[in-house]
Amino acid sequence: MKRHSIALMSAAAFAISACGTAAEGGGGGDNLPNRGIVPYDIVTLLRGAVPQPWLFAPTGDAAAMSFGDPSAVTTDDGVTLFGTAQQAGAHFVGRADSTTGLDFGAVESVLDDTPADARNPAVAVDADTGDWHLIFTTADGLLHGTSQDAGRHFTLDAVPYLVADPDDPAEAGGLSGASLVIESGTAHLFYESRPAGRNGGLEEGANADHLAVIRHTAGPVSGGHFDRRTTVLSPGVACVDVTGADFPCWDVAGVGDPEVRSAKTAAGRRVWRLFYVGRSTTAEAIGFAAAFTPDTPFERYAYNPVLKDKALKWGAPSNVQLDDGYLLYFGLTGRRLAVGVAENKNGVASERF
Repeated sequence: MKRHSIALMSAAAFAISACGTAAEGGGGGDNLPNRGIVPYDIVTLLRGAVPQPWLFAPTGDAAAMSFGDPSAVTTDDGVTLFGTAQQAGAHFVGRADSTTGLDFGAVESVLDDTPADARNPAVAVDADTGDWHLIFTTADGLLHGTSQDAGRHFTLDAVPYLVADPDDPAEAGGLSGASLVIESGTAHLFYESRPAGRNGGLEEGANADHLAVIRHTAGPVSGGHFDRRTTVLSPGVACVDVTGADFPCWDVAGVGDPEVRSAKTAAGRRVWRLFYVGRSTTAEAIGFAAAFTPDTPFERYAYNPVLKDKALKWGAPSNVQLDDGYLLYFGLTGRRLAVGVAENKNGVASERF
């Protein structure tokens, strides 16, 4: 699938680009700036004689390796990919490495004991200490681990990093799909918050108060003392077109699976980039939003979704900037494990992270 879009932004989102150019292809020409929003071309690989959009394909073979829920980290050697892994009855958080970001080696476990219900791992590196930090979702809340060997082995904290607020109806259904950003000794957590009911999705008679949202909270990296929790993206509200006029939202049935990167624009301004899963009444796809500060409402890209498929439901987006291009990893919503990747190599990367 190849998506060709005009990289225009809403009036509000255009300001976020600082010195961005509204041009075909998100930057278009070889020397034009590219924010890495669109277009993403899904990389198709040949497996036997069959082309597939998978680095790690879904499989029904219990003995085979299944790998999904991707979270990518760039290193001096390329890209390290973390995810949920299953093989021969074992369930674990795994990692795989690639020099190009497009061909990965074997999946190896990074925990001695992985909880049976662990899902949606995400990894962030503390630039000040060099430590790598892992978070993932369980029924008990978000768990956290630390690695001092560049993410090859993590030691889990004795208690959950963040749990659902029992007094908040927006979190009655639990937390899921979290993302972690560490800056200057502060941990910024972005997570999917679910109300009571079937996975926070659109049900008969449901309204906006019954749908999953994306929230932010912050505190010391050591955890346990997070500040107030703020909703930064809600489904079906505050959508505008390129002129700034109200426009029907595509993600009216819930938002979740956030991944946030703290980036610098070409003008040197800090911007927080959010890729997320948006849900309509019939489909799930990947969208983009951005903000100048992490605890204020994020503004959607006017031409969302940025990655979609008529038959498949993309989930677990993870975006990295590599050399002068961008890679967008994705999985599948639900319980099937798989990893695909899309490339954006138009122009010169203008937002770096």
